[in-house]
Amino acid sequence: MVIAPKKTPLQNYPYINSFFVLKTGRIDLSRVDIYNLIKHNRLQVSTIEIEKPEIFMQLKEKIISYSRLRRGIKLRKEEIEQLKRYLDTYFLKEFILNDASMTIEDGYAGNNYNKLVR
Repeated sequence: MVIAPKKTPLQNYPYINSFFVLKTGRIDLSRVDIYNLIKHNRLQVSTIEIEKPEIFMQLKEKIISYSRLRRGIKLRKEEIEQLKRYLDTYFLKEFILNDASMTIEDGYAGNNYNKLVR
């Protein structure tokens, strides 16, 4: 599984100056309460375990922005009801990273950071 920015963004967001990439072979979620997720928008998970994640971040400015901002627009009630549902809350007991690798390139400060966690 890879989570990374698109090579060609759908829209240009000039304020985005940094990015991150997550690569992993496996992500396990144990004891997920599906009922609460569907009925109450609450994600209840006992454990999230990620095997051999490789995390890469590139920071380019003093103030970091790596995701787009939501525009402040007013919607009618009907439009709001048609929007995607989002999580209201989430509960997590344990988060495990096995054999994690993290690399951070700070272009603003000129520093690099590499770490392997076992």
